[in-house]
Amino acid sequence: MITHGARYTGEAFLEHGRQEFGGYDGIVLWHAYPRIGFDDRNQFDFYQDMPGGLVGLRNLSRTLQAQSVKVFLNYNPWDIGTRREPDSDLDMLVEMVREIEADGIFLDTMTSGAAE
Repeated sequence: MITHGARYTGEAFLEHGRQEFGGYDGIVLWHAYPRIGFDDRNQFDFYQDMPGGLVGLRNLSRTLQAQSVKVFLNYNPWDIGTRREPDSDLDMLVEMVREIEADGIFLDTMTSGAAE
């Protein structure tokens, strides 16, 4: 996502996509790679560290969704060497989807999700 300083420029990003190739159907918020592993922050920390934190991401989601673009969180199941959350990854994902008002989860390296 294009940012200007500490704010998102979602509308300009979408307009650029419309001009270049007809626009987006969905956007994956790719948050941690390639930075993950340089310190103990986990993939959920990186969402909170994005400009404006979770509130900023929720506002970005609303901007994208107002233009009929779906918003997906990226989940990295291989993130096992960083700081662990007190809750399970599944619980953390549910909380992040609620907080950001995302439409779904992109399962990085996975062909299906857990039964839960």
